[in-house]
Amino acid sequence: MTIDRYQRHMKELRGVKSKVSDQNLQQFKDNANELEKKLQSLEISKRKLLGDGLETCSIDELQELEKQLDKSLSNIRARKEKLLLKENSRLKQKLQISSPIPLACCESSEEDEDNSMEEVETELFIGPPESRNTRCLPHN
Repeated sequence: MTIDRYQRHMKELRGVKSKVSDQNLQQFKDNANELEKKLQSLEISKRKLLGDGLETCSIDELQELEKQLDKSLSNIRARKEKLLLKENSRLKQKLQISSPIPLACCESSEEDEDNSMEEVETELFIGPPESRNTRCLPHN
């Protein structure tokens, strides 16, 4: 009697497990099919963005691709500018830490942009060798 009840209970459990596993299996198949369709769509989109298979595109599709590419390009440029500004400020900090004297190359202002050509006095002299010797002698 107890054994019979046990066997019936086990048969019921097997039936329930079978139904649940069939439902799960069907759900997994549906998910796999859906993901496969998404993957194919993404591959087609990728190929079009790379310029392959554009012959079959309509004018509207081509304009949409152009908008996507322009948006992507502006995002890339913004990211690059952000990284360059960050690197620039890091290098300025590093330069200020290592050099206690402020360097003119690191400081930019509107006046510097206007006066980009400044005369600097050096000991360099262009001319014949004789005149160099006389120029370097101290005057009394």
